[in-house]
Amino acid sequence: MEQARAVSACEEVSVDKLEKTRFAEVDREGFFITKTQ
Repeated sequence: MEQARAVSACEEVSVDKLEKTRFAEVDREGFFITKTQ
């Protein structure tokens, strides 16, 4: 039981990190586009 809970908590954290990374990528691309236009 303890292990299963630890794994799901770990997965939630990695998903959160992926979300933040994806938004950072979009931000960087949007910034680049506005700078070049």
